[in-house]
Amino acid sequence: MQVSRRSVLKMAGAAALGAVAAPALAAGTAEATAPVIPAMGTMYVAKLWGLKTVKVKRLVSGRLRTVRVKVPATRNLFRGTGPSSINNGLGLLGDSDPIGSSGHSWIFGHRTTHGGPLRNLHKLVAGDTIDVLGYRYIVLAPGKTVDAYIWQRDPVTDAVLYSGRGSRRRPKRAKRYDAINNVWVEISNNEGVLRDPELDFGPLGGRLSLIGCSKQNRLPTSTDFRLVVHAQLQGPVPPA
Repeated sequence: MQVSRRSVLKMAGAAALGAVAAPALAAGTAEATAPVIPAMGTMYVAKLWGLKTVKVKRLVSGRLRTVRVKVPATRNLFRGTGPSSINNGLGLLGDSDPIGSSGHSWIFGHRTTHGGPLRNLHKLVAGDTIDVLGYRYIVLAPGKTVDAYIWQRDPVTDAVLYSGRGSRRRPKRAKRYDAINNVWVEISNNEGVLRDPELDFGPLGGRLSLIGCSKQNRLPTSTDFRLVVHAQLQGPVPPA
């Protein structure tokens, strides 16, 4: 059987393309199977995630059968807020006090990508519960949006003195003047994002802040704003 020159060129091109694509496919497979950092534990917010159905083995009429049951749809909590953490669940800011302590902890999460665990963060209201690492927190108030790129305001006029890079702003250096040492120093916190809720609610004993990107009206999502929900520690999660 004769094969046309055009067919030969097609087959040669396909072979060359396969040779080029093979390393990329192999790299992609290796990346997909790369080990993920171990989770610290789980977190559950009923209003955000509800229940899920799972299959379990149980004795039914003396026989072991597979049945479907509903369990809390928890999310994994990882230490740190890098991609390996928040792309696989939720991330605990490295500077946070330990969960369950009398200090302040911050948890970050996506609202639309990678499962969007905090997609409905704007629906939390006072009294909602957050169970994380065996401790229960109670939401203090509906979340508020803060400008993620305002770093400092004039204490009298509230005018913006310094702002960062956002779609609505020109890039500026996020710095503040240190009058004691007569130098300009960089500011490491977004305005309002890491604000201690005790400044607004008084002594709390232990507090937790959930943070996600947001539009100004609290809906998902824009990187220009952050939606912050504050909660107060109640103690260990009560037994079921």
